Amino acid sequence: MLWHNQHVAGSAWKGFDWEATDRLFRAGLISDPKSNKKSVILSEDGERRGEAAFRRNFGESE
Repeated sequence: MLWHNQHVAGSAWKGFDWEATDRLFRAGLISDPKSNKKSVILSEDGERRGEAAFRRNFGESE
C-alpha cells in the first residue's frame, strides 16, 4: 500500500505499524520513518518492489 499511496501522492503516509516501517527502513526501502515528517519516501528499490507487490496482490489496473 505504501507504493500505491506514494505513486498517487508523491510520498507515502507513515501511519503504519512502527516495527514494519523500521524493517523497511533497515532494508533500505524507505526513508527514515522516525523523522518529523508525516510521510516517507520510497527508495528506487522500494518503489520497484512495492509496485510489483501491489500489482501481484491487487491486479494490473491502475
